[in-house]
Amino acid sequence: QYYQLAMEEDSDHDGNNDIIVWYCLSGQFKNGSNVFDYDASPNDVRNNYYLYSKGNVMYTGVGHSTVNNDMERKLFINAIVASYRASAVNPKVKFVDSFSRTAGAINSEYYMTDQYMVEDGEQNVVGNSKEFYFKVDDYNMIATNNFTDNIRSLKLELFIDDENGSVGTDLGLNEVTGKVSRLNVDVYENDWNNRISENSNGEYTARSGNVYGFSINDLEKYVKGQNGYRNNVKIYAKVSTHFMLYGQETSGEGVGTLSLQQRQLFDLD
Repeated sequence: QYYQLAMEEDSDHDGNNDIIVWYCLSGQFKNGSNVFDYDASPNDVRNNYYLYSKGNVMYTGVGHSTVNNDMERKLFINAIVASYRASAVNPKVKFVDSFSRTAGAINSEYYMTDQYMVEDGEQNVVGNSKEFYFKVDDYNMIATNNFTDNIRSLKLELFIDDENGSVGTDLGLNEVTGKVSRLNVDVYENDWNNRISENSNGEYTARSGNVYGFSINDLEKYVKGQNGYRNNVKIYAKVSTHFMLYGQETSGEGVGTLSLQQRQLFDLD
């Protein structure tokens, strides 16, 4: 492709440029007696583009010569993956086993009760509080073009089901705000300046790629039913995404589920 890129093109009329250049050519390239010196005009995205995208179409300069470099192979594979992710998809939410970006996904957790029989109103859940962690991934953030905070958002909601198995709002995010914190690089659980944020609409927003932790402080209230302690209490982390994709407002949602299972402490006497 021997043409300049039309960097000012706005085909979808959203007020933003359509073309995004990801990599430019550098160094010197010899083709017979012709020598192309890309370093003479470094990062010239209009003329020396190597990888660029327009909407959900990506162009790569791989194959201009024999590919014998592992980094160029990896870049080409990443371009294919990025093209696949350029369409609108629902965010992914999964519960994990620790407050870390490298934590493994889990489907269930245990809570412990101390006695087989308890009086009405007696607290029996060991500790009566538990910490939970989940990770949010929204690949739409790769595909979106320029936006404002009012257009792009990841709304976060937490729920726990009631005794009948339906999702209730007794455990809304408002109850656990002080226990929900955001994990970034070199940010730890006790760094409350980096906890989850509230936007102008009173909604709580998340960030893709981060891990979040929250506590249920009155666990007894949710796991004890009319006929004893429940063995399958589900907790839900719901993330709704709203963003501009190639000039159109697009939405989606993802839900992560964790099952709480009961375990009984035994009398060792």
